[in-house]
Amino acid sequence: MVRRAEGERILSYHREGRCWRKYRTCKITGKGKMHYLDPRGVPESDNASYLEAERNWQRKVAKIEALETLHFAKVDAETSPSIVTALSLVNAQQAADAERAAVTAPEALRDISNAVAFADFSAMLARQQGTSNDQQSPATIEGLVGLYVADKQQEADAGQISIEMLKEHRRNLQVFSEFARDSNRIAVDQIDSRCLDEYRRCILALTNAQVAEEADAQQLGPVTIKKRLARLKQFIEWAYANGHLRELPRNLKGYTRVKSEADPSLTVGKKRWAVGECRELFEASSERTQLYICLALNCGYGATDIATLLHDHVDWDLGIIQRSRHKTGTKQAHRLWPLTAALLKKHCTKRSRILPGGGPLLLGNNGLPLVNYDADNGCRNDAIRLSLDRTLEKIIRDRIRRNEPGLFARSKQGDKVGQAKREKEIKRAVSEERQKETRGFYAFRGTSADMIEKQYGTGSKLADQFLAHTEKATKRWYVDRHFDLLFEAIGWLDSQFQFSELPSQKSEASAIDCTSAISA
Repeated sequence: MVRRAEGERILSYHREGRCWRKYRTCKITGKGKMHYLDPRGVPESDNASYLEAERNWQRKVAKIEALETLHFAKVDAETSPSIVTALSLVNAQQAADAERAAVTAPEALRDISNAVAFADFSAMLARQQGTSNDQQSPATIEGLVGLYVADKQQEADAGQISIEMLKEHRRNLQVFSEFARDSNRIAVDQIDSRCLDEYRRCILALTNAQVAEEADAQQLGPVTIKKRLARLKQFIEWAYANGHLRELPRNLKGYTRVKSEADPSLTVGKKRWAVGECRELFEASSERTQLYICLALNCGYGATDIATLLHDHVDWDLGIIQRSRHKTGTKQAHRLWPLTAALLKKHCTKRSRILPGGGPLLLGNNGLPLVNYDADNGCRNDAIRLSLDRTLEKIIRDRIRRNEPGLFARSKQGDKVGQAKREKEIKRAVSEERQKETRGFYAFRGTSADMIEKQYGTGSKLADQFLAHTEKATKRWYVDRHFDLLFEAIGWLDSQFQFSELPSQKSEASAIDCTSAISA
């Protein structure tokens, strides 16, 4: 492996984000922008991650230059790009993989790669200018993957799929595209049964670098493997349905079946909080985080469910939230606990006369949605998850303070070096303990559902109704849902957690009257 010395590196390291970055000035607008590159969460001394980030940067520059070239061609419609411009664009697109191609690909394969890449560029340029070549299929696997991701981007813009699903398609198809390039598969016609079989064996042998130790890497989990194979199967079926593939590979049926060697009994209880732990988290949280915990336990909501609540969903007179589940569209209804209704009434936004449904019921302190997606950086911002993380870190910090009081001993007055060193050791200890906790905000949903199942039995189906799972066709189309028994179960849950009896809630009883909040 080629090792880059610090003086030879073209990328800088962003310590807060633990990733590599590069500043570039746009040739069109003249404005600069900082680009943060994958992989994320890597140490500065990791040379392998730097080399991967450098390759990603070269590929990103090639794409940016291609878009700039197309932009100039679109602005100047009278002058079409010449063959020289097209060839220079092809060379820019291939520059990212020049080092790898020189080692792995023969001269003949590189000539074919340039030829089919030029065909892909011509088709893309024709689509940009609206000519009659709109139905021309890409000749390369990489071009076909780009067309598929663009199709999924349109579905995401139309609200047909979520941004998370779009990112999953893009990420998993990028892995397949890199595999095809490494195995010298360039043309679309090279996607066959043998290609799928080799890719499956490659995925089964991959290791997970994000959770791996320095000396002992762990293999990918069965869920991750199944997702990668499933996204590839969807991609191939889409390519065949749209005429980009001549025939389907013979081994496509059953391609996504993955056996899990894990013992299901070992995972029982890992995705749920105990009642005592819920009370501890609730007591240590801010009032805003207490509202999120109440909604999760009271209604079985995840972070996205809370973030998508609208004013029209809440009937304040009855104290009931009626809506369709964000994920499945299944009808659901939950009666609010008095404490949940009081906190929700206190922190809800003002009803809008313009926005559909009266607008979001809850927003962040910055006025943005509680869960939103940053398209520029390709990341999800989840204020609800961060609020729970702060509470967990606070509890862990207090626990360490009780068990290791010497770690919190103050340094001499004016000793800034000693104070900084002590705070750094505390943060490292808190971070190590926090990484051991695998449960998150979504575990509250399973906590309440498991308690209902244990109390009312499997025959009642109340847990499924509480979670708003999809019903069979007969019930979904011919039978309406009734929630009287579920409301009774939700009231029983309130008596089990008893959040209103905690000291922090008793001290605020004069400010918030929980019993009269529903009728307010």
